[in-house]
Amino acid sequence: MRPGEISFSVFSSGQGAGEVSRSSLWLRAMGDAPVITQTRPYAFGVTNPVNVKLPQEGDLHRSNELISVLRALNLYETAAGNLQRERVLNELNRIVVDWVVEVGMEQGLDEQEARQAGGKIFTFGSYRLGVVTPGSDIDTLCVTPRHVSRDAFFKILYAKLQQDARVSKLTPVPDAYTPVLKFSFDGVEIDLLFARLPLPVIPSSWNSLENDLVLRHVDEKTARSVNGSRVADLILKLVPNKETFKVTLRFVKHWAKARGIYSNVLGYLGGVSWAILVARCCQLYPNFAPSQLVHRFFTVYSIWNWRNSPVLLCRIKEHSADGLANFKVWNPKVNLQDRHHLLPIITPAFPSMNSTHNVSLSTKRVITEEFANAKRIFDIWDKKKEISWTEALHLVLKPLDFTSFKHFLELQVFAQNETVRRSLIFTFSSALA
Repeated sequence: MRPGEISFSVFSSGQGAGEVSRSSLWLRAMGDAPVITQTRPYAFGVTNPVNVKLPQEGDLHRSNELISVLRALNLYETAAGNLQRERVLNELNRIVVDWVVEVGMEQGLDEQEARQAGGKIFTFGSYRLGVVTPGSDIDTLCVTPRHVSRDAFFKILYAKLQQDARVSKLTPVPDAYTPVLKFSFDGVEIDLLFARLPLPVIPSSWNSLENDLVLRHVDEKTARSVNGSRVADLILKLVPNKETFKVTLRFVKHWAKARGIYSNVLGYLGGVSWAILVARCCQLYPNFAPSQLVHRFFTVYSIWNWRNSPVLLCRIKEHSADGLANFKVWNPKVNLQDRHHLLPIITPAFPSMNSTHNVSLSTKRVITEEFANAKRIFDIWDKKKEISWTEALHLVLKPLDFTSFKHFLELQVFAQNETVRRSLIFTFSSALA
């Protein structure tokens, strides 16, 4: 086994080898994750679980086979790749802190005050959720105190990064729905968002932005930027078992990409939506192994009542506190637009919003058909035993044959240089989203 590699095995707490009882089966890789019972108060989700049965030995073996398939598809970052990402994030955090100090001193703060003001990098997206793949980018958020402006982010920090030999493909996109700096740092692709909080100091001890009060008196662009990190943190907090969630999410994300339905811009589902769907399935079956969850995922969502049941990980919060009351929260009883959402998958962080507002009748039909097709393949394995588990996995993950389509749309973007071209493409994609 590789260092740090997860394996699923059977053990019995308080029993010797060979004395494993069915009632005490669990996953050694799960660490401190609790075994959910009917008597223990359930803290995950808006309903009680559907099934709290523990996995059998065969489920654990199939989970290991599932991981082997994912590794063969190169869906796990290498140890060296993870170390490189950590080094890049640490160095980027240092650059941001130095930049905040420079801006503070330019505005009249003495050096000690400028350094105490702080500033910090947070991550979100696949990296924060623990499902990053080789070559994928890192979604990052630069949080600064109140004396640092968005203008300084796109001018002064941009210039600072431009002078760094380790930075390439630097592209500012200030007019995007969520403004961003895109660049490559020592070979690692970075999307860097900006959030200025109305606070004099950003403590270096902050590990999360989960507290809703960080949104007090911020504008909508800042709230959108901050909520990427807040949503990722809450998803991890709201799943009963992080490791089973991560393995299941890796499979589902790859399946969605292979089947051509991983795109918020084109009316399908983006990364956040897929993560919420997997997290909800984990809440409903808290003790299941990944092999059980990937099968049950398609069973659940092939029959989900989308008209009457939005996918929720927690109760939707309303806030009347000063500085928070003006945020619009997803509420189909009050907001007419929310009532017409076709595939509502609601983000857990305040202010809750539908992560799938781009879904249309046609894309909803395609998504639900893909759920049903994957379920049918797993049912052939489970009920008819006509194929092996590994064969079922490969059939579900079979890429969509784009040559079967009759019509295609081609978009061409022309610009005077590569930087402008990248900016135009990203701005166009953001506008569609």
